[in-house]
Amino acid sequence: MCAIDDADPADVWSETTRRAAKPHTCEECSRCIQIGEQHLYVSCLYDGHWSTFRTCAHCAAAGVWMRTVCGGYLTGGLLEELQEHWDEGYRSVGFGRLIIGARHRWHDGRDPVPAAVEVQALAERMLTQVVAA
Repeated sequence: MCAIDDADPADVWSETTRRAAKPHTCEECSRCIQIGEQHLYVSCLYDGHWSTFRTCAHCAAAGVWMRTVCGGYLTGGLLEELQEHWDEGYRSVGFGRLIIGARHRWHDGRDPVPAAVEVQALAERMLTQVVAA
């Protein structure tokens, strides 16, 4: 079951793509969003409190899968949601790569962080597999 199913929506939700003027931490994978890197910026009013979140472009691309298949995910819970869907049977090499990528902050220790467009392409391939199934 998706966590979004039991969640109340935010009263106000605004998201924009921004370019970082200083380093930030991704709300999903905790990777450092570097100066000049594009990322998703969310401002929301929930339960009477304003909050802001920054999500690296990699996690935002992986989140497309959750938004398309489940209608969304709880901010800060992308990795847990992806893992839960894996446990429920959404298993493929590509989907596993999304989980491992987020778990390792999109860095395997040897190569530089892959381009966000690569993660986006992988997420889109996983969506076509879900639609075809």
